Amino acid sequence: MIAAPGLGGRESAIVCAVWVGVLLVVLALPSPWGLGAFESNQPAVRIVSFQWNASFINPGGPAVILTVENTGSSSIVYLSASLDYRPFEMGFLSVSTASPLEPMQSVSGHWILIGPDSPYCGSLYDWTISGNFSSGSGFEVHTSAPFTCPPPDVSQAAGVFSEGNP
Repeated sequence: MIAAPGLGGRESAIVCAVWVGVLLVVLALPSPWGLGAFESNQPAVRIVSFQWNASFINPGGPAVILTVENTGSSSIVYLSASLDYRPFEMGFLSVSTASPLEPMQSVSGHWILIGPDSPYCGSLYDWTISGNFSSGSGFEVHTSAPFTCPPPDVSQAAGVFSEGNP
């Protein structure tokens, strides 16, 4: 047994027991210092896709769809994402305590990005995705994803060059 300086055997044992108790309490907390915050070494989520929503036309900026998958082992009850270059948080309203995002499930969010700094097709964008597990612990994942756009509509382009058109 390790003795505390200046203390007898009994007092030293009490000091060691108190420190062990404090350590166990800290490790059990659902906080950055507790084990609950480190449920695995893998990221809790991953971006499945970040793409242009071609079905919605908006003159102010593109409508986008972000799809995120829960790659962890715990249910997620709150989820939000933000493009690192824009001060705008995109919340996934369908994820809640009443409707958690279960492991290996994905969810999509639809937003309109208004402004001149809208994403460009094929470019890679940095994201911060944060949320809370059903246990109460939180997470934050920094990742990147390319902005994908649908291929051009070949049927319309072919019509322009078909026979009979000037």
